[in-house]
Amino acid sequence: MKRLFSRHQRLGAAIVTTAIGLSQFLSLAGAAGQSRSVPEGARVALSFTGGTNFVLGDVIELTFTLSNTSAREFQYETGGDYRGTGFPTRFKFTVTDEKGVALPAETWMNMGGLSGPRPLKPGEEYRQPLRLQNYVRVSRPGVFSVRVVHDFGWQATPARPLPVAEAKIAIALPTAEQAEKRVRAIMSNAEPEKDNAWALTGPKPISGI
Repeated sequence: MKRLFSRHQRLGAAIVTTAIGLSQFLSLAGAAGQSRSVPEGARVALSFTGGTNFVLGDVIELTFTLSNTSAREFQYETGGDYRGTGFPTRFKFTVTDEKGVALPAETWMNMGGLSGPRPLKPGEEYRQPLRLQNYVRVSRPGVFSVRVVHDFGWQATPARPLPVAEAKIAIALPTAEQAEKRVRAIMSNAEPEKDNAWALTGPKPISGI
């Protein structure tokens, strides 16, 4: 009887220990889930290098800014998305013209990378330079709405969606003089390919022009 009672005691103690451990795990998981919610005071914005008016063939560079406008520090996560491309692919772009027609998205292979959370104190900003042509194929002129979002490791909900940065840009056809100058620069290798959107997404130069 004593041996049976002792065995029951050990079994009961094991069950209690397991229950406590499970309770602690669920508590931590719940806390982690809460910490991943979109924080209050998270604001995002876009700014374009050299203004918002471009010529088709220009490389369009911009800066995505995350700001903490609240009175409390929050965590944001970046990384895990640059191997194989050299740029962060967790940024998601939607670029539409005035009729709502979207520019086609570029495709690439995401091979991961290092990532982790960082603190952003009240009043601080995180800025990330980006290039539009890395994300969408800019192949026609027009007035476009640019929308950019990053998950930052947060869990979006209907009440707290991910913040979206928005801006408008205008892309015009080049004049004959601008087009000739650009083509001659490409053909003479005076303009590096990385600084020429035509070499990436637009029409290729034709020999003899």
